[in-house]
Amino acid sequence: MVDTFNTIYAAADLHAAAMYLTENPVSYVFNTHWHSDHTSGNQLFTPQAQIISTSITHEIMATFGKNRLAQQLSNPEPIYQAIDEVEEKIKQETDEKLKKEMQWENASNREYMKILPNLVYTLPTITFDQRMSIMVVIGPYSSSRMAAVTRKVMLSCTCLKKKLP
Repeated sequence: MVDTFNTIYAAADLHAAAMYLTENPVSYVFNTHWHSDHTSGNQLFTPQAQIISTSITHEIMATFGKNRLAQQLSNPEPIYQAIDEVEEKIKQETDEKLKKEMQWENASNREYMKILPNLVYTLPTITFDQRMSIMVVIGPYSSSRMAAVTRKVMLSCTCLKKKLP
């Protein structure tokens, strides 16, 4: 699994989808960086899965990230004020594309604030410095659902290749 989304609820859906497709628990989660929209769902994957990140990501999460979360929990008002300010800017925005992006970002921030009291800040359990190799053994499909999805993806790629010059 790569990244665990911004909310516990989204991570739960992601976890359920992975279980449905593979019929196996998630073994590894990769946090690409420390931002909350990539790590807030980590707690739903442990202790079954190992969470992997760079050493730098782990260090930032363990220091700045933890301090930031503590600050957000102890004084959430500035975040709510910022959300309200963006809401006012959205009302004034005339560029529809930018308006939709602002709405999406603000909705994401509101959802994050809803889960904040229940967030268990979960750090990576395995780190690496510059490079990490993982051997993946590909054997028989782990499930008939995964086989169907894999065949469909392979078929899509084959069709796409035929259309390219």
